[in-house]
Amino acid sequence: RKTGTEKSLEAFLKDNGTYYVTLGHVALDRLQKYLQKLIRNLDQLKTC
Repeated sequence: RKTGTEKSLEAFLKDNGTYYVTLGHVALDRLQKYLQKLIRNLDQLKTC
């Protein structure tokens, strides 16, 4: 038997699950772009 908190948490996750997935994708996308830029900058430093 579930408590009220568990039920409300489940409902919250069901309602906002897609939001968190989207947020995760945005964060990963930004991180990937940042790392690519960082690698490019480091490569430029090596050639100097």
